[in-house]
Amino acid sequence: MAHLKRLAIQILANRGYLNVTDDIFLRNRDVDEIANDLIENYKYLQNKTEMSNDEVIEQIVFRPKCGNSTFVRNQRHLIHNENILRFAKSSGYKFNLSSLGNPPVISYSIKNYYPQIHKDDIEQAVRYAFDEWEQFIPISFRRTNPNENSIIKLSWEQRNHNCVLKFDGRRTGRGNSVAHAGYPDIHSSIFGQIHFDYDEIWSVNPRNDMEIDLQSVTLHEVGHILGLEHSLIEGEVMYEDYIGINRRLTMDDIQSIKDLYNLRSRIFFT
Repeated sequence: MAHLKRLAIQILANRGYLNVTDDIFLRNRDVDEIANDLIENYKYLQNKTEMSNDEVIEQIVFRPKCGNSTFVRNQRHLIHNENILRFAKSSGYKFNLSSLGNPPVISYSIKNYYPQIHKDDIEQAVRYAFDEWEQFIPISFRRTNPNENSIIKLSWEQRNHNCVLKFDGRRTGRGNSVAHAGYPDIHSSIFGQIHFDYDEIWSVNPRNDMEIDLQSVTLHEVGHILGLEHSLIEGEVMYEDYIGINRRLTMDDIQSIKDLYNLRSRIFFT
């Protein structure tokens, strides 16, 4: 369990749950002390206080997840102590709609294809994911040829792939990142990019827990592309972990994107 605790600490640090990410902080404290502080705050933020720490640690280590940080550095707020961070709703970045034409259009292209899924099925799954967001924002998404200079580029990548975010291979227990995406920050090196981990088993119709649903993950990553951060509410599309097929935006996902882009219509909960 000590090994899993260290992995859980590193995963949570990489995802922004620690305000201090250097090794000095980690070296100068007992592993159990760090893990207990982090896990208790993680449970509080995720409303999982009924779970044991060991259960939560295994969930953190072994669940497949998005590789994006859960907390954006410039929007962190403190909770409980100086090293634990409170949830921030958006990345602080969004597209300038007036720069996208009238009406606003965002182009996307698929740079390469996962060989075990038919090309048409990949294109359809990706299209459905964009269509779901398109229902609730005044932006149209248009697929272009990979050779064209599209705003969004989707691709399958492996391990260290000339990106600030890395992949770790299939279910290694070292983070289990299945995809990541850039926020709409033109200064970011991964602006407009969605990367899927080639080493995972992708599917458009998953038959078991080892297969990752392409449409669900694409829907989540497009949320990042538009400027949304992770949600800490399990079941929402923007939840930080992959929990299976989830192809429809929740009321909170929809309200979050409307709030980010200052859209007037409100979603009322009943």
